[in-house]
Amino acid sequence: MHTEEWPSSELGYRIESTIGAGSLGIVYSATVTEGLNIGSKVAIKVVNLDQYSNLNIEDIRKEIQTMRPIYHPSIASYHNCFLTDKILWIIMPLLQWNLESLLKTQAPTGFSDEILIASILRDILITLMYFHQHNKVHRDIKSSNIFINQEGKVILSDYGIVSRIKEIVTLTGNYGSPCWTAPEVINNAPSTIKSDIWSFGILALEIIKGKPPYRDYPPLKVMMMITHKTPPILDKKTNCDQLLKEVVNLCLALDSQRRPNADDLLKKKFFFNSKGVEYVRDILMSSVIASSRESSSEGNAEEQKHPRNLKVPIWNFDSTSPRVPIAKGEDPFDMMSDNDEL
Repeated sequence: MHTEEWPSSELGYRIESTIGAGSLGIVYSATVTEGLNIGSKVAIKVVNLDQYSNLNIEDIRKEIQTMRPIYHPSIASYHNCFLTDKILWIIMPLLQWNLESLLKTQAPTGFSDEILIASILRDILITLMYFHQHNKVHRDIKSSNIFINQEGKVILSDYGIVSRIKEIVTLTGNYGSPCWTAPEVINNAPSTIKSDIWSFGILALEIIKGKPPYRDYPPLKVMMMITHKTPPILDKKTNCDQLLKEVVNLCLALDSQRRPNADDLLKKKFFFNSKGVEYVRDILMSSVIASSRESSSEGNAEEQKHPRNLKVPIWNFDSTSPRVPIAKGEDPFDMMSDNDEL
């Protein structure tokens, strides 16, 4: 499948409803109205680049012309990407269940089944390894960018240039959340496969605990904590397998050169516990799907009674809602203490 097969103008899509909101823009569900994929359902992320003074529109335009999506069964790459004036349109596959929403609804304090954890993380690593073997850095590994379908297949989304734009505006303008960002990237080093590995380690913590470290703090303080505090490794007090602790702690080495590659991580004994997509389907997704069908049935009945009362659920693509604001003129270093925990 190639980008030429999808319309390169907003006129080729019929917007239907809002399904997501994030720091960079709104995500809509839509139907393709022309071309080879007419009738296909897609998600469209719309970003107004004019609101970011630190972005060069012409640089973005040139990068769009040269970038190419990566194709793999476990990667949901963007279909097409184009600019209309200063509005960026990213056409993406329409996926249903992301890992962030699954954690919130099924395991708000984290998954306790380590076979399930191994099965999910192993699939993510295999896909990340393929990414890195093609000399690509993902830049945005986190739960809201990981999807699991009804068969239990884990899918990593790749939004192309969006990840690069998000990295720029997050680190320079306090947009979004840097919870998954490697310390060296916060310190203005370029993103590498090793910074992806750090993000994978934070994702693993998120799966284990139900949230990433420092989630409840505003972005500026999060960045200060990541770069100035000891990495949030799993210690002896954490109730999980030592083999899992080994994987997470290797990923969170402060020195990026000491972090393993994805293929090295896959050789760790913890991943021998993985039972694949069937286990993820049977243990996690079967109950999710049953619950979804039940809610859908109730929703249809409610819609017949009160058709205007129903609302489209909104996905939060930032994966965080800061709860501790920084007052004007306040030094974020003064807010830090040794007692700050995950």
